[in-house]
Amino acid sequence: MNFSLLALLFVAPLFGDLQETLDAQVEKNGTPGMAVIVFDQDKIISELHSGVREAGKRALLEKGDLWHIGSDGKAMTATLMARLVEKGLAKWDSPLSEIFPKESKNFHLDASAITIEQLLSHTAGLPANVDRDLFNEGRKLGAKRIEKQRLEVVKVMLKDAPASEPGSKYLYSNTGYVIAGAVIEKLLDTSYEKAIVREVFGPLGMKSVGFGAPEGEAPRGHVVRGGKRSATPTGYEGDNPAIYAPAGGMHFSLEDWAKFGQAHLKGEGILKPETFAKLHMVVLNNYSLGWLVRERDGKAVRLGHDGTNTMWRARITLDLEMGRGVCVVANDNDDATVKGIGAVEKEGLK
Repeated sequence: MNFSLLALLFVAPLFGDLQETLDAQVEKNGTPGMAVIVFDQDKIISELHSGVREAGKRALLEKGDLWHIGSDGKAMTATLMARLVEKGLAKWDSPLSEIFPKESKNFHLDASAITIEQLLSHTAGLPANVDRDLFNEGRKLGAKRIEKQRLEVVKVMLKDAPASEPGSKYLYSNTGYVIAGAVIEKLLDTSYEKAIVREVFGPLGMKSVGFGAPEGEAPRGHVVRGGKRSATPTGYEGDNPAIYAPAGGMHFSLEDWAKFGQAHLKGEGILKPETFAKLHMVVLNNYSLGWLVRERDGKAVRLGHDGTNTMWRARITLDLEMGRGVCVVANDNDDATVKGIGAVEKEGLK
């Protein structure tokens, strides 16, 4: 028998089983819609959808729909920073006092010593989130205003002592990634949004990127109250403030997201192999630089992350040994939906 035909016979049942799992989870959990993409280093193996773009509406999910990925974007910010390190614009152990010499005059001494690596590994001792009372000004802001706000985060959030000695403890922090965005803006003298498109998404051929919740004819995020799902606004009206983009404020098509996953599966191309290895190396608490990591004999064998802005849910898992990745998305964040994502992820990695 022709080998390619034999391979198809073995793979085809996987697609059926995966679609059945996806459909079952949507129906069982009341999730408006879910989608999954499975890929290897070089190609898309399967992209499947189930459900609707918005609860109570008829428009079905389609290939090319845009999905908010939340904190799964942290690995993208870390990848962007790695590009700048390779270019010699900074070092992983560069302290913030060196990046912001003028502003650091008002930093707490311990905060001045925080390094780029500590920002990206959640070991800087910074708060989980920035003070919303200070940084929740209007959601539709120009790029320059967003840059100014990120720099203001730097000034305000680093004037006090970190909650723990930098490098000593894992404390998950969106604040650290917002500040990492400000670092990127300082190093490149442009907005984080323009920088990541130019340095990461462009080279990878990811053309569907947007910031905030998807707009137009796209899935809508949902809040769940009393078992009822209500669609949330588009753009930054349906997302965290614009300053959070480096921590998780982006949306993509699944096919484009897979391109990013493929780069990390290959471990070459957009970065040097040793730089990819650095991004995948655990710092503390099974977290590297933008990834949760499973190790075997001191070597990363699986990478993953979950993302949510409380209205969407997304998960990426990369099995480095199998050379296979899966991204699962949903347009709500109900507990039952999260369990459903786990079931779909498991089936997709078989």
